[in-house]
Amino acid sequence: MKLKCFSVLIPLLFVSLFTTILYAQSMGKIIIGVMDLDASGLSVEAKKALSDRLRTELFNTGRFSVMERNKMDEILKEQGFQQTGCTSNECVVEAGRLLGVDRMISGSVGKVGAIYTVSLRMIDIETGRIMLTKTEDCNCPIEKVLTTSLRNVALKMAGLSSDSKTMPVVRKETVAGFGDFYFKSEPAGATVFIDDQPVEGVTPLMKESVPAGTHQIRMKKGYYSGSQTVFLEPNEFKRVEMTLSRAKGSLKIISYPLEADIFLDNKSIGNTPQTLSNLDAGEHRLKLTKPGFMDHEQIVLIDGGKLKRLTINLEKIKAASLKITSRPADCNVYIDKQYKGKTPVAVHDLMPGPVTVKLTHPMHNDWQQTISLGNGEIKEIQPALTKKTGKLVIKSDPVGADVAIDGVRKGMTPLLLSAVEYGTHTVTIFKTNYQPGTEKIKIVSADGNEIFSRLILAKGALSVTGTPAGAAIVLNDRLIGSLPLTNYQADGGSYALTVNAKGYEKYKQPVTLSPNQTTSVHIKLVKKTNRQAVVRSLFIPGSGQGYLEKKGRAVLFPFLEIGAISGALLFNNKFHSAVADYNDARERYTSAVEQTEIDRYYHQMETHYDEIESAERMRTVFIGAAVGVWLWNVVDAALFGPETDKNVRVGHIERTKVKLSALCADGKKLVGFTYKF
Repeated sequence: MKLKCFSVLIPLLFVSLFTTILYAQSMGKIIIGVMDLDASGLSVEAKKALSDRLRTELFNTGRFSVMERNKMDEILKEQGFQQTGCTSNECVVEAGRLLGVDRMISGSVGKVGAIYTVSLRMIDIETGRIMLTKTEDCNCPIEKVLTTSLRNVALKMAGLSSDSKTMPVVRKETVAGFGDFYFKSEPAGATVFIDDQPVEGVTPLMKESVPAGTHQIRMKKGYYSGSQTVFLEPNEFKRVEMTLSRAKGSLKIISYPLEADIFLDNKSIGNTPQTLSNLDAGEHRLKLTKPGFMDHEQIVLIDGGKLKRLTINLEKIKAASLKITSRPADCNVYIDKQYKGKTPVAVHDLMPGPVTVKLTHPMHNDWQQTISLGNGEIKEIQPALTKKTGKLVIKSDPVGADVAIDGVRKGMTPLLLSAVEYGTHTVTIFKTNYQPGTEKIKIVSADGNEIFSRLILAKGALSVTGTPAGAAIVLNDRLIGSLPLTNYQADGGSYALTVNAKGYEKYKQPVTLSPNQTTSVHIKLVKKTNRQAVVRSLFIPGSGQGYLEKKGRAVLFPFLEIGAISGALLFNNKFHSAVADYNDARERYTSAVEQTEIDRYYHQMETHYDEIESAERMRTVFIGAAVGVWLWNVVDAALFGPETDKNVRVGHIERTKVKLSALCADGKKLVGFTYKF
């Protein structure tokens, strides 16, 4: 029965021991066993209390994983190991090997006079060498040794002083001679400390000529570290490799009010107050939430091996307000996708924190931004929206015309503009020798905007000055105005310019109008003279009157003259015909024999003679009439000046007019002269 229980108990003990060892290794701690203290002069209960207190203080340092007394007793008892009287190094090493720990700690409590001395030593189970020895003296009662001295000596064994400051490791075991170290870490680039003294450089590195003996090796990179106690033999080349683990720290969180939800690195931890242990050293994101209070967020820096305390006063939630004005105005406002009106607008009763504000306008691009509102904050924003743009195609006939939009030149036709702002624009298209074209276009879409302009040749300008004022100006048989004429617009090209006025010689000359240029002409009309009229009337009756623009007389005198000449010619023919008839009758009368023939031919002679006299008389009358009309025509041309237009003025003086008039009175025809002043 005992054998069966033993066979079952042994595996259970090893499973428990293996589990303890794995847990301790996972925490990066040194697994130690603690022998009962040798305390002469003290009772068994006092020795047991002191030994148990030492184990507790060593565990509280956080550097060691301490095997429990009961487990030690069970394992050693099953192995038949006797703890009583085990004080030598060999005995302690043997016990450590049976327990499977890394190191063993043994020691004693002695008293000399009124002073108690606690002495401890740490033995490396693998090498069997003493790694550390620590002592603590106390001039005090045994109770203080229990409460204070054991804590201090435990801290020293852990490499810590009683005030939690790092202190150098004291090498109690030294060997004459020197050795060399090669250090390597994962990750690389760590700083190396030998007995808390830094070594120049970072891993991987070598350190030569190090005194032989026990050394505390520590490596650190950022928040990662590792430590190891090694024994360096004389002339040994010691290779030390460590996998660094992240240092751990603690965080104590208190909030007012209490019971706020804790989120650390976005993970829910619980409620305040709470102490969070075994946290990786470095930065952590802390968030506290509680209904009715503002969320509290901050970055917390955790130091390895230290406890950080935070006391946080949560702030009650107060509604925030947001005033929005925009350029342009009348933008639609949405806050967190809810419509709030048109700008300018003030939105109240907003929850503090981030809100998404969106503004829209049909002619502008949407504006959106996330804005953080403080607790009870009144914030004002003035967004400026950018205009939407569309494509604009501009064509012209002819091509190659310059294009300006709102006065800014953009290029030459055909032209594609891909980013024209929405709205109304003035487009000007211009080309040399053509009239500029101007159009208004409203851009309200991204595509489909096009302008076509057919350019017209540019016009030239004509200005005519001179005398007399009011003279008619004709351009290519088209009346265009009167003197003076300013900036008459016409297409470019060659023209015949004619200027005339009643009573003045007609002026005619070719002119050329150039696009976008003004052609100026100065003329002075020459007044018609009686002398020129007489010369003309001397040769052709009425022509002088036509020259003087006396239309009635210009027609009358030629008509009368032609009539008189025609009458003279007619009666001249009759005269000669009557003479021929008379001579024929006279020859017959002379040769006649019979009386009847003589009488008949004589009577014919008398008749023809009368015809001769009548034809000659009428011929003379018509010749006289022709001469008279001709003379009248010449006299009229010589005496009466040219006909003038009352609207035509030379300077400001109207010219006098002389008129010939005919009237009948008492059956008599009278010719009169009228002189108008």
